Amino acid sequence: MAVDYYVNTSGLPNLQDAPTGTQNIDAISRDGNRYSIKSLTGSTTGVFYGLPPKDSDDPVQQKFEYLIIVKFDDNYELERIIELTWIQFLNFKKWHSRMQAWNITLNKKILGEANIVFEKSGINS
Repeated sequence: MAVDYYVNTSGLPNLQDAPTGTQNIDAISRDGNRYSIKSLTGSTTGVFYGLPPKDSDDPVQQKFEYLIIVKFDDNYELERIIELTWIQFLNFKKWHSRMQAWNITLNKKILGEANIVFEKSGINS
């Protein structure tokens, strides 16, 4: 859905699906930017593997340039699409101790700083 939206919306990068089996990314733009895509119905994304664990001194290798979060409402209708840069992702990521990986929890601060690509009219931030 995110790739189709980007392809069919003027002013957005033309994305294509990443090759099957590609780790950490789901789409690539024509200019080579890598996109990770997560969808959610609540407020928390699935986890991101491949990054050093919490409190690690290991260097973080950049996995993608952009994160696209596709938010669905309780009826699974598209509510919003937001885009974060890699740096924003690093600033907002939270450690999920049970999964031993990172995720993103949507909140007003993130929505205030993210690029809102699509937002259904009438929703509250």
